[in-house]
Amino acid sequence: MADVAEKTDQKPGIANTKLLAVALVMGVLAAVFYNVQIYRVRMAGKGDTEWVLQYAVDRQASDAISAGDLKEVEMDTKFARGLGNYVSQKERKSIAGQRLNQSVLKGQWVLWHHITTSSENNPSAKIRREMRKYSFAVDPDHSPMEKLAEGDRVNVWGMFSINKADQKAYLIVEDLKVMEKPSRRKVTVEVSSEMAGQLANIETNAMSPLWITVRNPTERARSTKINTDLRDMSALPDARRRR
Repeated sequence: MADVAEKTDQKPGIANTKLLAVALVMGVLAAVFYNVQIYRVRMAGKGDTEWVLQYAVDRQASDAISAGDLKEVEMDTKFARGLGNYVSQKERKSIAGQRLNQSVLKGQWVLWHHITTSSENNPSAKIRREMRKYSFAVDPDHSPMEKLAEGDRVNVWGMFSINKADQKAYLIVEDLKVMEKPSRRKVTVEVSSEMAGQLANIETNAMSPLWITVRNPTERARSTKINTDLRDMSALPDARRRR
């Protein structure tokens, strides 16, 4: 009877040992599984980062950007894309010396819309919003081209035959701003997108090259629209067919 009691007393100890062993094994497996998952996450993200620029100091609008104003920060590519039109590390040289169009704070991300490209490098910056540059050939013998300068204002003329009538000179449009120093036979002016199309059609139907007259810059026209006699392009004969 004594032997039976001794064996009975040993059973709880054996059971506890087995449970402890199972717990240890489960703990080891959990640790291995955790580390495998971490490794997979790190491998999945390996190389999927972007170096972006951040302001290292506060700067004011119109300040020129210098190398010391910026620092490079590595971040997840998806997060970088969420910043908007950010400036990357590779584009750092492109913004050196450019001027800010607004004040920025230290720690703020560098975005392209913070920067105003100088007119020297970007001539189109001189064009007003909703306007276009338009160039057309002129008759140098009837146009004061030699002293014409950027910023001058001109009237545009042409010779037309409307409704089969005898050809005569028409004032096409007044008070257009000259956008750049002209060549001997070409003038570039600022017009609306609609007027650019109208002028192209008118130029095609003109009986001879257009010409310009120069206005006093303080004298502004009452109307800067196309002459009503010339608006209906379908009424104009195609001058090219008659040449």
